Amino acid sequence: MTNLYDDDFYRWLQQQAQLLCERRFSELDLDNLVEEIQSLARAEVRTIEDAICSIIKYRLLKALMPEARQRWCWDSRISEHQSTLLTWIESSPSLKPRLLEMCKEEREYAERQAADELQRLGYAGDEMLKQITVSARDVFGGWYIDGLEVLNEE
Repeated sequence: MTNLYDDDFYRWLQQQAQLLCERRFSELDLDNLVEEIQSLARAEVRTIEDAICSIIKYRLLKALMPEARQRWCWDSRISEHQSTLLTWIESSPSLKPRLLEMCKEEREYAERQAADELQRLGYAGDEMLKQITVSARDVFGGWYIDGLEVLNEE
């Protein structure tokens, strides 16, 4: 007997959706369905963490590379990732309480990525990365963290 989940994932998804729509719950592939839902939740968190990491990395690079051309490039990338981040936060507001923790956790990864970028570009100064402050306000741009809420500054 072949397993549709392993043989044709798209078809399996369509089948599971159809079974749900028809409320034929006893026919659902519950083990794999639970696994996929949990995987979606992890991916949601990872997307937010990746955006936070990228913003911190570009903030660090911007602080160490004052050239106007590079600053514009970093600003553009920061803005792009902030837009992505805020879109994901709006679609998953239950993750708001974890945002400050995510910022702290992603700082180390961002420093490593910034150090690699500095080395690739031929710049010294990666030892200075730990001394640069990147606040929640820097990460969220026009939005900021106040306690556990993401607020819009207007």
